[in-house]
Amino acid sequence: MDGDRMINTREAAWERGLNALRRYAAVKGTARVPPGARADGVEVGAWAAAQRAQYWAGALAPQRVALLERLPGWDWSGAHQRKWESRLAALTRYVRAHPTAQVPAGAVIDHVHIGAWAAAQRAAYVAGTLPACNAGLLEALPGWTWATEDRSHV
Repeated sequence: MDGDRMINTREAAWERGLNALRRYAAVKGTARVPPGARADGVEVGAWAAAQRAQYWAGALAPQRVALLERLPGWDWSGAHQRKWESRLAALTRYVRAHPTAQVPAGAVIDHVHIGAWAAAQRAAYVAGTLPACNAGLLEALPGWTWATEDRSHV
């Protein structure tokens, strides 16, 4: 399959998911879907969970974020938010033990690779895909900057 057709297929699948979720919300009055929910032949529960996963990974396009946030009852809570928050908590523990949130690339605390995670958050910020609420939480950490330093030797 060529690249354009693959992109069009993915775009069409996303649109099908969104339209099914809209239909679900129109019938139920909310876009809060349980995991096994189906609408218009689409597993909207799984589809919604996938959108949340992409959002918390910083990989959901801002236009898609806006479309989902217009749905009644839509929220970003879920397992991926809890995972993001657990990594933020690990980074916060690192900051308490060190003078800065400038984390070396290979830093690990409590089995969490926070150096790589912090780098991924910076990349998502630069790409414009990091949720604003997450950016604010990171910016509140002492020494957090969006610029990176090579601290792999520290």
